[in-house]
Amino acid sequence: MRRSLTLCVAAFTLLGLLSALGGVPATASLSAAPAADTPDPVRISLTRVSPSILTEKDNLIIAGSVANASFTEFDDVMVQLRLSNGPLANRAQLGRVTAGNPSWDGDVVSGSTVSVAGVLGVGGRAQFRIELPASALPVSTAGAYSLGVEVVASDGGNYDRRGMARTLLPWMPTSQQLSPTRLAWIWPLADSPSRDERGVLLGERTQEEISLGGRLRNLVEIGAKNSTDVTWLADPALLQTVQAMTQGYLVDIDGNVEPGTRSGQARTWITLLNDATSQGAQSSMWVLPYADVDAGGLHHNGLDRDLVRAITTASPTASDALGHTPQGGLAWAPSGGFDPGTIETLAGTGVRVVVMRDSALPATDSAITPTGSAELDTADGPLRAILLDTGLRESLSMRQQTSTQILLARQRFLAELAFVAMEAPSIPRTLIAGPSSPRWDPSGALLRDLMRVIHTTSWIDPVPLSVVLADAPSAIPRTVAPYVGQSMELPKYYFDHIKQAQNKLTSLSTVLADPTSLTEPALATLLRAESTAWRFHISDGEELINSVDSALNNIQNSIHVISRNDVILSGDTGSIPVTIANDLDQQVTVGLRLVGTPTARLDAQTVTDIVIEPGKRASVVVPVRVVGSESVQVAVQLLDGNDTQFGKSSAMQLQTTAYSRAARWFTIGAAILLALMVLFDIYRRVRHRRRKQSSLLETGSVINT
Repeated sequence: MRRSLTLCVAAFTLLGLLSALGGVPATASLSAAPAADTPDPVRISLTRVSPSILTEKDNLIIAGSVANASFTEFDDVMVQLRLSNGPLANRAQLGRVTAGNPSWDGDVVSGSTVSVAGVLGVGGRAQFRIELPASALPVSTAGAYSLGVEVVASDGGNYDRRGMARTLLPWMPTSQQLSPTRLAWIWPLADSPSRDERGVLLGERTQEEISLGGRLRNLVEIGAKNSTDVTWLADPALLQTVQAMTQGYLVDIDGNVEPGTRSGQARTWITLLNDATSQGAQSSMWVLPYADVDAGGLHHNGLDRDLVRAITTASPTASDALGHTPQGGLAWAPSGGFDPGTIETLAGTGVRVVVMRDSALPATDSAITPTGSAELDTADGPLRAILLDTGLRESLSMRQQTSTQILLARQRFLAELAFVAMEAPSIPRTLIAGPSSPRWDPSGALLRDLMRVIHTTSWIDPVPLSVVLADAPSAIPRTVAPYVGQSMELPKYYFDHIKQAQNKLTSLSTVLADPTSLTEPALATLLRAESTAWRFHISDGEELINSVDSALNNIQNSIHVISRNDVILSGDTGSIPVTIANDLDQQVTVGLRLVGTPTARLDAQTVTDIVIEPGKRASVVVPVRVVGSESVQVAVQLLDGNDTQFGKSSAMQLQTTAYSRAARWFTIGAAILLALMVLFDIYRRVRHRRRKQSSLLETGSVINT
């Protein structure tokens, strides 16, 4: 026992000496690291990686905590750094490191090992802090390095790695001569446009997101503090909704409509945005098509007119909400790209800028990352494509729930910029930074950190989108990648439902004296139902369509035929009186048509231009002719201005007595004819008998009596 204790003490003493000399080496003294997909028994949380971009004048500080997530107690717990053996070779490796790939873990950094705890019990936690001067790090070539934070400990038998956290460290010495990399930030503001034709919010999402601490509030507050460095892209439907909320609003929560309580938050939000984007008579804001409609889905389902409406109403709608006119003619590709047909349609409606992913237009042969601006040829002239950089976009899309995740996303973003700057230090280029979706939900801490670093880094030059558009597009050739987004578009049956509602709306608009009060909110709601927001929440979009459909049905049902009993005509022709009621608060003009079953049995005149005042009834007399003696099933149909049926038809039975009277006269006539025939037969017989008697007398025949 004493011998075992002596050996353990000796082992720990040796480990301490190794730590002092440069850390526990990655040799046979440690068993193989756990597989990448095996949860670490000791979890590492990073709270500080400073500075974000290392220069030769800095001290590197890594701080955080370790937590024992296993059921084993660990002894002599230490944390140390590992650094890749040189900068990473390409941008793809940056993503692999942040995904946990151990291929670039490198060696332990000499002097980086610190003791964390003598004993780390089950569920135990301990803090750590490592600080080293840049001169102590094995870095020479500028670039992005893989930086690992490793925890090693003994479980009573083996001394081994118990946990690993990886991040990226840009090393950019001040002596490095670099042409500044221009960075254009795309800063979208969009939500799920759940507002029905009554102006009622369906759910609490929007009011929560614009309130203090909400997603949209954070984006506006952070963007407002950096308004000269970001380019705002807003959904006009969102601006319209928030502006309406400032005057008081209603919200439908689980079927209960009640007054909203956040009008003050709406006023604060719209004021912050207005102040950040108005620049005298100009605006630094661009607007998306209204509701960020699914352009590809609309085009592929024959609804180009809706796409035109969404684009042409975007700027006026936003202007009404903000008080200044933003720039229009921009569309966002929700799946990264557009197919050629949709691009032609967009160009034909006045769109001059499309935001796409660079993977939709890959460079054909380039050893460096090209500027994220290209030109597309269309029948209506060139269309500028602003291309979101894949590495920056993926950085903003990384998980951001914990401090470790936020730091990792920040370091990935900055490492991507550093790598591009070092690809060709003397060639200036412009990268486009933006999220995968306009409805992004970034961490406020991440955005604030990135903005702070960008402002203090000499080789990063933030510019607005207007500067990018003023320059010529990149001359590096690009190819158009096959469009792969059609399967993600809103489905055909969904658009068919919208078309049915639109047809019903068109019909009603020819009936109402003042259809504007109906058509404008209904059409806007159907545009909101066509938003790309519903691609992955389709039931919420269907709720908007159903809301419009229900409202239209209620209006149709308010113009109806008063039901009546069966009608009996005294002849085969006659007139049928029909009463039509208008329960609406405006005048309507309808037509009336009677249709028999079968149709050949009834010939009825169609009546048009029946004007009915609000809340009144109108009686109409319809001339008809009936063929046949049996009763006829008649459908009474109301017609719109295009002589097309609208609403439900009313049914009646139509009978005629004309054929029963004809049958009676026929019977009487037949009886008279039969009587005449009998009398004629009697007369003929009598006459024949008399002739016979006269003939016998003349020949002398004897007649016996």
